Amino acid sequence: MVVADQGEVVISRGNSQAVDNQKNMVQAQEMIYDKKKGQVSAFGNVVVITTSGTIKSDNAVFDSTLNTVVMKTDKKRPSAYLIYDRQKGNYTADTMTFFNYQYKIILMQGNVRAKIFVEQQDK
Repeated sequence: MVVADQGEVVISRGNSQAVDNQKNMVQAQEMIYDKKKGQVSAFGNVVVITTSGTIKSDNAVFDSTLNTVVMKTDKKRPSAYLIYDRQKGNYTADTMTFFNYQYKIILMQGNVRAKIFVEQQDK
């Protein structure tokens, strides 16, 4: 991994990884952190691992001031495997926007596909 700190911008190339204060992890081939904007842009095999599931994409932009993550189709569509209240689902869309992602608010746009599995409750 190569890291270049250019004052307001930090660039990491090659198996880059970042962890936020909620223990969410991002892995990518390249990350660019713009300190002034409070944004991290990730490119190439982006994987976001949270307690709620795993999201994969070609790219992602994390905005700490808006508390959002935006992923858009490049070579392939973003996909998410998410777990929420005994429901598990696989989702794909052209664009996925996660608002305040720790609360599981997701806007999916364009060619949205979902496969949802519901666990049976114990009787």
